[in-house]
Amino acid sequence: MYEVYQVNTDALHEGLFWGGCVGGVIGAIAGYKVHFRTQRQYQDIIDQIEDVTEE
Repeated sequence: MYEVYQVNTDALHEGLFWGGCVGGVIGAIAGYKVHFRTQRQYQDIIDQIEDVTEE
């Protein structure tokens, strides 16, 4: 992005900037959803292990 800005300061760099921002936000949301789903699965496994070891 920086090199595009240095070479050309027209609407192309603005489109790349906003496209990167939108992609970053969408990627962050998807990443957090996957992270929290994985954490729930890990917690379920830990709960199951605790249930088995109590008996």
